[in-house]
Amino acid sequence: MKTMKGYLGTFAAVSMLLVAGAASAAPIQGDITFGGQWQPKAADGTTNTTVANAAHIQFVGDVNVSQAIGAFTGAAGTIATYTNFTFNPFAGPIAPLWTVTVGGTTFSFSLERVTVSLQQGNQLGLAGTGTLTAAGYDATEFAWTFSGDSTGAILQFSAASFGVPEPSVVGLLGLGLIAMGAVGIRRRSLAQKA
Repeated sequence: MKTMKGYLGTFAAVSMLLVAGAASAAPIQGDITFGGQWQPKAADGTTNTTVANAAHIQFVGDVNVSQAIGAFTGAAGTIATYTNFTFNPFAGPIAPLWTVTVGGTTFSFSLERVTVSLQQGNQLGLAGTGTLTAAGYDATEFAWTFSGDSTGAILQFSAASFGVPEPSVVGLLGLGLIAMGAVGIRRRSLAQKA
């Protein structure tokens, strides 16, 4: 009986530590959309070219937050910092691709993978994934899209996590299964003695 109480005491202590760790940070949830002007450039990043032949994106002037919800609420109308980058060939990660500050919290997105979804005539579409970080949040994997034409660009960042469970949640589940197994073994042992 003392062994069982020891197992349950250890389980309770570790569970409390894991729950406390899980409460200190959470994945970033929300959605943010940017708008701004860009110029298509050749891979060297300086030579002007057509959209159909572009390999590099150069942002011109301010990139503004046009819509923001979730963790980004309150960012609409603010200016984001975007980094010019070459997408073909992509030599990532681009860290950070963009940053924006919302209510004193700075969100920073590092682009790790990108593919060309559309490049013809005067239209360019890119899709990528990367990691978003901010103080007080867990680093979270997100998707990013770019849609631009010869007159401007709409930059979209879809801030929806990919649903990977936090390590603390997985650990808590594992400890729960171990505790249930210990209780089952103890019950069987008591039943055999009776």
